[in-house]
Amino acid sequence: MAEIGWIPASHLDTPQAREWLGPQVDLTLFQWHYQTFSIPQGGQRILGSQYCDNQAYVVDKLHIGFQCHIEMQAEMVREWCNLSPEELRPEGQMLAAQAGIQSAAEILADLDQQVQKLNLLAEHVYTRWSQGLK
Repeated sequence: MAEIGWIPASHLDTPQAREWLGPQVDLTLFQWHYQTFSIPQGGQRILGSQYCDNQAYVVDKLHIGFQCHIEMQAEMVREWCNLSPEELRPEGQMLAAQAGIQSAAEILADLDQQVQKLNLLAEHVYTRWSQGLK
């Protein structure tokens, strides 16, 4: 199912999930996708959401793959909303097929705080990932 906007997700209560994603189990992630992926052979799912079970996975303690966008900055979010307004849910309209799609107003509400939280997650993930480069 499509996910566009700030979507709640939860990481699995596993050592790998805590190692890569930190101690906070419930996260709000920025999404902009219409498809999902299968966990590759040897991979372990560590994160899921209501609309998309496979949000992140790890392989061999070295690699991590995401469905969501942990790299987002406020200006990027604004730009994506401006570039593709037709992909967003119209204000005041809610169709079952659009359950995972937010309006521009919803996406831009509290944007700086949302991005700040996402950046903390990204910093944790990138720090953990860089340990595997040594």
